[in-house]
Amino acid sequence: MEKRLKKYFGEMAAIWHSKITKPKKTKILEGIKKGNIRIVAGARSALFLPMSDLGVIIVDEFHD
Repeated sequence: MEKRLKKYFGEMAAIWHSKITKPKKTKILEGIKKGNIRIVAGARSALFLPMSDLGVIIVDEFHD
């Protein structure tokens, strides 16, 4: 999924889940803060990322 998102959206897309490393999480958070990352696909925890000017939230296969 990450390869497909990066192919279409480039560096403005990121993947967020519990198994990414702390340095990668830091890089993603910095990208969000600077406005370089505008699209995040991830687990439910991605809902709590500090995105500004939020346009759309899509929840898929929500089973809980």
